[in-house]
Amino acid sequence: MNKLIYLGLILLCIAACETSPYKRLKEKELARGITIDSMPFGLKLGDSKKDFYAKCWELNKTGEIMAGPGNEFARHYLEPKEENGKRIDMLFYGIFDEEDKMTGFRMRFSYTGWSPWAEGYQADDLKEAIEDTLVKWYPGNDFMDVDLKIDDMFASYKIEGNLEFKLIKIDDRQIAVRIEDITAP
Repeated sequence: MNKLIYLGLILLCIAACETSPYKRLKEKELARGITIDSMPFGLKLGDSKKDFYAKCWELNKTGEIMAGPGNEFARHYLEPKEENGKRIDMLFYGIFDEEDKMTGFRMRFSYTGWSPWAEGYQADDLKEAIEDTLVKWYPGNDFMDVDLKIDDMFASYKIEGNLEFKLIKIDDRQIAVRIEDITAP
């Protein structure tokens, strides 16, 4: 009898894992058959690295973006929301495959007024603003939190069509976001 109960609990755990909220959402979104290839600033999944640089060069000439730190990212400032007046520094760069085709997009966000002692300018304070911005850019599902079981850390995700958005706190200042096509090989 105990073996039967034990086996039942194992099967229940396996079934629960296979029907996790993440897996259910992923299956639901893929079943919709919607393919999203647009990234911020008119960039697109499938763009070549050369196209990415050409578009960024044009955005730089208009002053919409500038070179980021160490030339590892491009930089854009998100205008502050009226209610808080805090400007957000957005760093971004494409994710490219071995054929130099863009398969995703990575970003880092922080408040421009950040300092270790500045209340209201920490990554924890920034999370909701970044999630709201991404939901505005890619409407539909909200972000779902992931329990990392690590003190002072957070992560969340969102799936919209073929795109998966992963958000994680890097440190007290920055939040990283990664957008990837979950249908790509």
